[in-house]
Amino acid sequence: MPVKDPNSLARAIERFIQEPKLAEEMGRESRRMAEERFDVRIINQQMMEILGT
Repeated sequence: MPVKDPNSLARAIERFIQEPKLAEEMGRESRRMAEERFDVRIINQQMMEILGT
């Protein structure tokens, strides 16, 4: 979706209204990605490796 394009945003919102399952699927996948990328244990381990401890 292009940035600062209100028409594109409106079409995306309409699609979610017409396909609520799509919004649910995207929400689940977004959460999975966030948990994978920002898990405190993973981040802490990476920081420890960078710091050499």
